[in-house]
Amino acid sequence: MTTRPFDTLEQYRVEIQFALQQAARRVDWFDIDLSAAGAAERASADALKRMLAGSRLARVRLLLHDDNYFHRHCPRLASLLAVYGHAFEVRLIDDSHKTERENWLLADGLLVRRYHADAMRGEATSEGRTIAGCRQRFESMWEIAVPPSEGRRLFI
Repeated sequence: MTTRPFDTLEQYRVEIQFALQQAARRVDWFDIDLSAAGAAERASADALKRMLAGSRLARVRLLLHDDNYFHRHCPRLASLLAVYGHAFEVRLIDDSHKTERENWLLADGLLVRRYHADAMRGEATSEGRTIAGCRQRFESMWEIAVPPSEGRRLFI
């Protein structure tokens, strides 16, 4: 059980990339909009594509406050969603959870989390209790989250 604290954007992105590279079966990612996490980088999409192509059981679930950044700035991830739609899902949290400001990525047995969306301080850990707590919160929000409305994204 290791825990590595971080407090800069660069360290946060390094930890996100490490977790994505290690993922083999499941990624559950809760974020405000993915803008700080480096989700638009090629390495993020390549790691998720490797995981999704490597196993029929692999799953990626993105739970976002707002999906505009995802659709405007993450074309590689959006194309993975189109190709691997059976294993890659995006949902938006409901209004009752909009106050949740902590961000995290759960990748198999790893957790990368920022304690608050407005600060870079956080930790990367493999500690079981911490992971279980974030997984439980993710599952409860996922159950009542809604798929994004395809018709609202005109971007004209």
